[in-house]
Formats: sequence, C-alpha cells, structure tokens
Amino acid sequence: MSSKSRSRAKQHAKPAARPAAPTLHVKDALLFAIVFGLGVVLFGIISVSLGQDNNWDLRNYHYYNPYAFLNNRLGFDIAPAQMQTYFNPVTDLLFYFLVNHVRPSWVGFIMGGLHGLSLGLVFMIAYLIFSGFKQWPRAGLSLLCALIGLYGPIFIGELGASQNDTIMSLFILGAVLLLLRHINRPNTTEGWKALIAPAAAGALIGFAAGLKDTSAIYAVGMAVAILFIEPTWKIRIRTLVVWGGGALVAFLIIRGHWLLTLNGHFGNPMFPYFNNIFHSPWTEQVSNADMRYMPANFVEALFRPFMYVVKNQFTLFSNDFRDARYAVLYVLLLALIVAWYIRRRKNRADKSHASDTLLDRSGFFLVIFFAVTYIVWQIQFSIIRYTSGLEALGPLLIVILIFALVRIRWLQGVLIAAAFLFIAVDMQALNHNRLERLPWTGKFWDVQTPRLEDPDHTIILIAGSRPWGYLMPFFPKGVRFVRVESNFTNPRSATRMQEEIRNVLGAHQGPMFLLTRPQYLQANNEVLNAYRLAAGQNAMPVYSKHEPNGLVLCPVSRKSS
Repeated sequence: MSSKSRSRAKQHAKPAARPAAPTLHVKDALLFAIVFGLGVVLFGIISVSLGQDNNWDLRNYHYYNPYAFLNNRLGFDIAPAQMQTYFNPVTDLLFYFLVNHVRPSWVGFIMGGLHGLSLGLVFMIAYLIFSGFKQWPRAGLSLLCALIGLYGPIFIGELGASQNDTIMSLFILGAVLLLLRHINRPNTTEGWKALIAPAAAGALIGFAAGLKDTSAIYAVGMAVAILFIEPTWKIRIRTLVVWGGGALVAFLIIRGHWLLTLNGHFGNPMFPYFNNIFHSPWTEQVSNADMRYMPANFVEALFRPFMYVVKNQFTLFSNDFRDARYAVLYVLLLALIVAWYIRRRKNRADKSHASDTLLDRSGFFLVIFFAVTYIVWQIQFSIIRYTSGLEALGPLLIVILIFALVRIRWLQGVLIAAAFLFIAVDMQALNHNRLERLPWTGKFWDVQTPRLEDPDHTIILIAGSRPWGYLMPFFPKGVRFVRVESNFTNPRSATRMQEEIRNVLGAHQGPMFLLTRPQYLQANNEVLNAYRLAAGQNAMPVYSKHEPNGLVLCPVSRKSS
C-alpha cells in the first residue's frame, strides 16, 4: 500500500464533524440555562396536564414510608406496605413534603419540572460530544437528541409522578457528563485535579444506588466503561478506586442509617432482599427478588429489543408499552461490530497502521456503559422502568453510531431522521391501568375515616396485596396496622414475622378491625381463620376518592376453640 493510499485510509477512518477532544466554553452557559429552563417549564406544564398521580406504588408505600419514618413506626406497624415497607424512606421525603405543604397541581408542576432537568443534562452531554459542529447545528442536534431521549415510555408514563426512576436518572446523567468531561480533558491523567471528576461522578452514582437499589446496575456499567477508556492499567485502577470511593461514601451517607436500622431490627441490612445471604429469621431464606418478568430463555433475551417495538407485556408497569430505540441500537451495534471486524482484517491484510477504532473515547465510553448496564439489567430485573437512564441516552447513542458507520453527511442526516421518526411514531407510554391519573381537586388525598372509640388500643388488620398504605396517616396515630398477608408473608410462613404477628394479635385486648372491600371479605376471612379470627358484617365505611370500589372497616372477633 502506498503512503498516499495509507494517508487516504487514515483520513477516511475519522468520523465526520466529530473531533476527538470536545470542549465547552463559558459562552455556552446561557444556552444551557435556556435548555434547563425549557425542560422545567415544558415538562412541568405537561405533568399538570396529565393529571394527579395515583399510581399503585404511591398508594402502597411512597406516602406511607416517609410518614412512618418521621413518626418512628418501624416495629409498631407490621409490614403495612408489604415488603416495600422497608425501602429507604429518604427517597420519598421530598414528594411527601410537597403533598403535605403545596397545592396538588403545584405538586405535579414541581415534580414534572424536576424530571424535566433531564432535558438539560442530555443536552449538555450531546453538546459536549458534537463539538465539531458549528454552534447552531450543534445546539439543534443536541436538543433533538435530548427531546427524543425524553420522549419515551418511562419518562412520559412517570412524568410528575412519585416513582423515582426519572429522579435517579438525574444522578446517572450527571455522572456520565462528569466522566465525559474527565476523559476529554488534555491533562486528565496529571495531578490531584484529575481525581475530582471521577470522585464526583462516583458520588452521584452512589447517591442514586443509595436512594434506589435498582440504580446499582448503572454503577456496574460505569465501572466497566472506566476500565476500557483510560489509557493505562495504572490510570484505570486509580480512576476506578477514586470513582468507587466516591460512590461508597455517598451510598453510606444516604443509606447508612437505614442499613443499620434494618440490620438492628431484622438482622439483614437489605431486608427483606438477599435473605438467602443474610439469613434473617424474619422472612423466608430466599432473595425475594421479582423474577416474574425475566426472559424465558437466551433466545427471548436476545430478541427482547425487537419485541419492544410492538405491544407487549414483557415487563412490569409496561403492558402495551412500545419503544423502538433499543431495536435501532441493536442493529447499529451489530453493524459496528461487523464494520470493526472488517476494518481490522483489512488492516492486517495490507499491514496498514491505520486505526481499527471507529469511535472516539466519548463514543466508546457510552457504548460500553450502555451495553453493560443493559445486560446487567436484563439478567437482574428485566423491569423496563429501571432503564430510565438508558432510555434518555438512547437517541444520542444512535447518532454517535450512525456517525461512526457512515461518512456521507447527507446520508447521516437521512438515517438519523428516519431512526428518530421511527422511535417517535412507534412510542407508546406505560399503560395507565397501572400508572393511574386523577383529575386535580382541592386535596391531593381525599380520605375520610370513621371515628374509633379507643384508637390508642386499636389494631387494624389487612389481608391480601392491595396498596392501602396511603390511608394510614389519616387514622389516629395510636392505631396499629398489621398486614397478616402480603406479597412476602402469609399465615403459612414459618418466620419470625409471622410469630410476631401471632404474638401481637394473641396478646391484644382492645378492638380489632379488618380494612377491606366488601367483595374481598370472604377471601380475607379465610386468611383470618388461620389466626382464629373472623371479620363480621357490621362494617363502617372508609371514604377515599382513590378507591372507586369502596372500603370498609369490619369488626374482628376471636373464634372460640
């Protein structure tokens, strides 16, 4: 191969309009502020237009848990919000505060605006990567990537609601932005300043994992990506240790108190999860992980991204959702692997010294981070709403891969437009049969409970898996709630929790009631029979606009032997 041909090969190996070291300037600060402001206002308004949040998790534990935490009810109530009773309550303190102190529609606007901060973060990440463009095309493409990133079933389905997946995305996207800035600085391997960005990125991931366990999948993806993008093993290990240290410190700050609390009370800091490892006597010796939505086999796992293009019921909170971004990415990643292999073989055949790399460090980092996180997610959960961070970054990664694979400018534009149009037309948000919305009214919660004669000596029982934790703050604080059957315990369980339930009910001398619906009474009595109890028919109504089928309190009496 002639030197002239080799030079031409090297020239063609560089992606169009994407230099290797993207930079940001102070003059861009105003543009960033505008985009962040746009995200807050736009998605705040859209959130209000969608209606008041009334999703299953909110009614089950998002409101009860911070109430219980602030009123020291751990150990007083027994699993009233089922296994979710024991999730980190700090995660829901902000939403709890807003519901109690702000008008309902403003709760929706503030939460929607907070979720809308993702627009600015994805925009900044894209703007950093597309530094080879002139300012306005660069800003336009970055904004387009951010808008399509947020136009997804998770973000739209949960917008302004109490699920914390999109809140966790803020930490994850912030960590990605910091690491991209780190790997593209000229002297990133020199001095103590090189440690600031990895430590801060680790802290953001640590906060996310501490607030919500499922965010730990992003920590795995980021750790692997760090090992691939640093130039030497010495720098890789140093960066990983600093990043991991920041993550651990942040995790302990946000979660340490709750780990100690659960360990002290149950002997398992992750209670009720991973009990196959910690062996707490309070629950079964199993992991308690939700495995219902895992792929049936390897072939199904391999083709899940294409199944997401059509209506499906493959993952929790996602009946009938549709999202084409993963299928598009799948095809592009396969094409990238094939292109890399062909280039590598060609370079070896003609003994060329041209680079085999089709991606710069930023693109390579995002590909590794995205792919590893997705694989870990599918192995661990396969619950689609836990991929909120990947959903936001997906369209940006699509553009990066198209730039890597195609050198003709007009064809790049056509392929990007086609991919984004396909995603936008195909998208269907998470099914609102699970993520319910209500019209905005004068109160966020409209609950009326009956008058109890002796609340300080009253126990209210719950059987079954209905999400009624939100009702408990509206009863007098002296009322004790005991769930005798739930999504992780029942009378047949030979656990310390069942022993505690039996001891509490056996020793109780005051009034007892069953919280139920009339149509559930027969099934609930079958459960109560295991405790030698029975609920009567002389019920008192419990009003809640969130329960269209009606609720009642039925008096409970002991059965004679």
